[in-house]
Amino acid sequence: MKRFIIRTLLFASPVLLVIGYFYFDIWSRLNPEEDDMGRLGLLYFAPDYYPSFDRQVNYKKAISFPDFKQSACDSNTIAVIGDSFSKQSNGFVDFMCLHHDGEVIYLSRTFSSNIFHSIIYLIKSDLCPRKVVIQSVGRLLCQRANHLPLEKTAEQMLSEKLVETVDSLPTKYEPNGKPPLLDATRMWIKRNIHWANFENPIYLLDLRQEMFTCPDEEDQLHFYIEDISLIQPDSAVAHSAEQLQALFAFADSAGVELYVLHVPDKYELYQDYVVDNPYPHNNLSARMAELVDDPHLITAMDVVKPMVDSGVLDVYYCNDTHWSPIAAEAVAKYVLERVQ
Repeated sequence: MKRFIIRTLLFASPVLLVIGYFYFDIWSRLNPEEDDMGRLGLLYFAPDYYPSFDRQVNYKKAISFPDFKQSACDSNTIAVIGDSFSKQSNGFVDFMCLHHDGEVIYLSRTFSSNIFHSIIYLIKSDLCPRKVVIQSVGRLLCQRANHLPLEKTAEQMLSEKLVETVDSLPTKYEPNGKPPLLDATRMWIKRNIHWANFENPIYLLDLRQEMFTCPDEEDQLHFYIEDISLIQPDSAVAHSAEQLQALFAFADSAGVELYVLHVPDKYELYQDYVVDNPYPHNNLSARMAELVDDPHLITAMDVVKPMVDSGVLDVYYCNDTHWSPIAAEAVAKYVLERVQ
């Protein structure tokens, strides 16, 4: 009996250790409100840093797609399709609602993880509001605009799984809840692939001056590996620029006033202040603005870089890949000036 207990413990211990590691180190940490650097890189930051940005603002609520009625869309209504830079709390959509005197419709990535596919499907299905802002972070802009199915019908896009109907989309977790087990497992595996190669997916560089107010991290730049691993060659940028110009022409022919908001990655924004930078220079914002000679491309770098250069702290979060409410509000005001 004693030998049986010992063998059972020897067999079960590794399994219990894996389960315990997953639950306590991963599942318990995977809260969407947690900072990216802690979630992806297991880095610790002062717990009072995030709450210091909380604002008691009486935001107007954006209209979600299921509640949106095309007939209620007037010329003063703006729809936003964006990624996590749009939907974060105290984020871009919140400030668009706050400063716009009309309605704001937030579509998120309603029909596809590729936000450009979503807008093409909406236009082809005659469901699109007349004024739309698409927001994309720089590291994914070229990927998303690599090949736009402008020649396909809405039915073809559905049949080829380029988009999905709202009814067939998987249920999303609530903003303040835990992600489903499958999503948590996927994120756990992806992160540990980096750790298996002894590579933290969060990189750290020294800055020449203080850029943040987070205690002990004032002159430190933490950024995600994809900020540099997804830097695109000139040929890919040129192709994506052509695709965006074709998208603008397509939207205009359908009577849709379409804008694309290009948001710089954290590394691109702060790279000029890095001490002895060992990584390649990222000038995607400047290249894309030069190649896409169209006023419907809005470059957020034109707003946030002057803020950084003038000494504004925490334009982006120290402990996250995203911009702070300081930048989100400034860019929302800038976009409204361009769109209205």
